[in-house]
Amino acid sequence: MKQLVILILLLAAVQDGNAQKHHRYRVYTDLDLALRQPEDVIGLDLSRSAGVDLEKLLPLFVNLEYLDLSNQHLSYVPTSIANLNKLRFLNMSGNEFITLPQSLSQLSKLEEIRLDRDVRLNKDQALQVLTELPLLRTLSLRADSITYIPLAIGKLKGLRSLNLGGNQIQALPDTLASLVELEELFLDAEAQLDLKEAFEILGRLPNLRYLHLEDNGISEIPANWSNLKQLEKLYLGRNQIRDLRMNIERAGKLKFIDLDGNPLKTGMRDDLQRTGIRFKF
Repeated sequence: MKQLVILILLLAAVQDGNAQKHHRYRVYTDLDLALRQPEDVIGLDLSRSAGVDLEKLLPLFVNLEYLDLSNQHLSYVPTSIANLNKLRFLNMSGNEFITLPQSLSQLSKLEEIRLDRDVRLNKDQALQVLTELPLLRTLSLRADSITYIPLAIGKLKGLRSLNLGGNQIQALPDTLASLVELEELFLDAEAQLDLKEAFEILGRLPNLRYLHLEDNGISEIPANWSNLKQLEKLYLGRNQIRDLRMNIERAGKLKFIDLDGNPLKTGMRDDLQRTGIRFKF
């Protein structure tokens, strides 16, 4: 009897390994297992299932809320996605499509979309489609070979998290200041970004609390950083900062600064720790 119980537990563990938890979703990574009862599947990860006929497959999963189609080398976005009207999370990173279908705007419950490493994607066209998603809160365009941010970014009024890291952005558009709900912004690995000009625009974001500027080759923080009145956490890891002369007494709501991997000069750590702000070195 004891051996039977152990066998049952082992089988359950194997099945659970093929249906991982991701945030609030139970995500299936084994397609064969998911197909046994597709109507019960809430989360589906097809990132390791290249070559399947998505147009025929996706309509079977009528209750999907989470869908990962990353690294599929897709040359176009399957039109059947538009019928997944319960979808909240969509990852289409690492593909080869050039445009997003207008029908994608039918995903009225979509809260998060990831389009990282989609270097062929027309970002102007894509943002025009994304502006029609009423509940979109998180957008990632990481490592997309972006040299400029389309002006349409300002129409995504409900965004709370925006990832633009790993591109070749030199300046931020004024329209970015229209993202009045934005709380977290990733501008890491953006060595060409004019930080002083960027702070002028970011200072107009009334709810920006978390700013990521890691791996940017920064040696000095412009004085106008203090325009970011609501900022609580500033991530400056792996830059070239030796002396943090940034008017910390004007830090406002700042509670934490990540300086991990910076060549701080002797004594700087002790000086910073006396400011009352929490640091990571």
